Amino acid sequence: DGDLITGMGVVGYTMQNASLSAVAVNATRPGDHVINVVNTTAPTALVLSGGGDHTVAVSSAAALDADTARGPVALPGTLAGITADLTVEAGEGRHRLLVSDADGTDDAAWEVGPERVARAGGGAVILRGGSFARGVTVWTGHGADAVEVNGVRPEAPTAVYTGPGGDSVTVTAAGASAAPLVVHGGAGDDVIEASAARTPLVLLGGGGADAIAHGGGPDVIFGDDGAAD
Repeated sequence: DGDLITGMGVVGYTMQNASLSAVAVNATRPGDHVINVVNTTAPTALVLSGGGDHTVAVSSAAALDADTARGPVALPGTLAGITADLTVEAGEGRHRLLVSDADGTDDAAWEVGPERVARAGGGAVILRGGSFARGVTVWTGHGADAVEVNGVRPEAPTAVYTGPGGDSVTVTAAGASAAPLVVHGGAGDDVIEASAARTPLVLLGGGGADAIAHGGGPDVIFGDDGAAD
């Protein structure tokens, strides 16, 4: 909170044009730190160490600070600048990952899993080690997106927001996990196929004529946004 990192392509905890083999974030005093990743031009490793509960936001519009990162976040922007893989090495602490292409307009294929979040045609965000117990949240864009969720980290509540297009989300993860998976279809005629899932589910179709299938467990399902009249 209040720290400033300069040089090596990092300014105020904002990584721009990152083309380094490794960027180390080492807390020199107790505190929770925020790292905004705007773009990557070569494979880059972000090492979270030194203690603290860090937030990593990946988006062209990522501009969080210590205050805005504490509560719920709706992260705008695109992943157009993420052209190379970003590996997040999580050390001690309970971390949070936010990945957003919310303002993207193209139809896109996505992979969301316990070790990887990737939009086809761009760099992937790769998760290594540590704990992301404060959650992993992904926003897809305005197009008709196809998302495969092949698992969630056992300690990390995971949320996928697919935006206003006619999207399809397929949950192929058959392994049980204590952490819940939330899928919000947004506006549009969405298909959410989660009959193979063995993790706790919260499925919201959003606006439009949606088709939702779940895994038969004690899941929470709404055809709309889940708001009570």
